Amino acid sequence: MSATGKFKVSSNGVVHGLRSERVVLPHEDPARYTDHVQAWVDCLKPADEAELEVVVSVADVRWRLQRLDAVELNRTRAEASADADATEELKFLHLVENAVEATAVMAEVLPAPKVVGDQGLQGLLAAVRTIADMVKAVEAEQPKLFLGAQQLADAVDAAEGISVEEIGGGIYRTLVDRAADCAKAVAGRLEPARAAAEMATKQVSATVPLPDGKQAALLARYRRDLERRLASEMSFLVAVRDRKVLVAGSSGLLGQPVPIRLVG
Repeated sequence: MSATGKFKVSSNGVVHGLRSERVVLPHEDPARYTDHVQAWVDCLKPADEAELEVVVSVADVRWRLQRLDAVELNRTRAEASADADATEELKFLHLVENAVEATAVMAEVLPAPKVVGDQGLQGLLAAVRTIADMVKAVEAEQPKLFLGAQQLADAVDAAEGISVEEIGGGIYRTLVDRAADCAKAVAGRLEPARAAAEMATKQVSATVPLPDGKQAALLARYRRDLERRLASEMSFLVAVRDRKVLVAGSSGLLGQPVPIRLVG
C-alpha cells in the first residue's frame, strides 16, 4: 500500500509498454534514456524552451520506436529458436553432443572396468557396441566424416570371446585404444558442429517474418501511430522555426541555438 509499492504494481500488466503513459518503463535504464534525449537535443539544437519541448517529444517517440524494435526482434528470435530446432545443423549438433558424452565415459571406463564375471564384461561390451552405433549415426550425416566407429565395432566383436581374466591382454588393449581414438575424434567435431548450428540459427533469425495474428497486427498499428506522431512532431518543429524567421525578419532578434545539458 506504500507509494513505492503502488508504483511497482502499477506496471504488473505491462506487456510491451508501447501504449504506456510512462516514457521510461521500470525495466529500462533512466540514464540511457537521458543520454538518448541528449543525443537528440545535440542533433536538433533547440534554441529555447519551446523548441526543447518539441525535441524531447521527438526523442520520446524515438525511444518508444526503439522499444517496438526490441519487441519485434524478440518475437523474431523466439520464432527463429523454434524453427532452428528443425535445421539439419542443429540436429547434427545434438547427435555429436550425445556421442561426445557417451564416448568420453566409455574412454574413461574401459581402461579399468569394474565388472563382475564374464556376464558383466558382456554387458560392458554391449554398451560399447551401442556407443559405436551412436558414432556411426554421426558419420552417416556427413559421408566423408571418419570417426573410427567401425574400427571400434570391430574391436568389440574381437573382444566378445574373452573372459574377465583376459582384461588387460592384447585384444582388450586394442579395444581400449580404439575407444580412446574414437572419443578424441568425436570430441574434435563438437566445436565445428556448434559453429555450424549457430550460423544456421542466425540465418533463420534473419529470414523468419513476424507471425500473423492479432498481436502482430497490433504491433504494426503501434508502429504506424508512432511514425505518424514522429513525422508530426518534426513538422511542428520546422513550423516553429519558420514562424520565428517570419516574425523576426531581418531584425536579428531570432534566437540562436544554445548548448543544453540534461540532468538525469
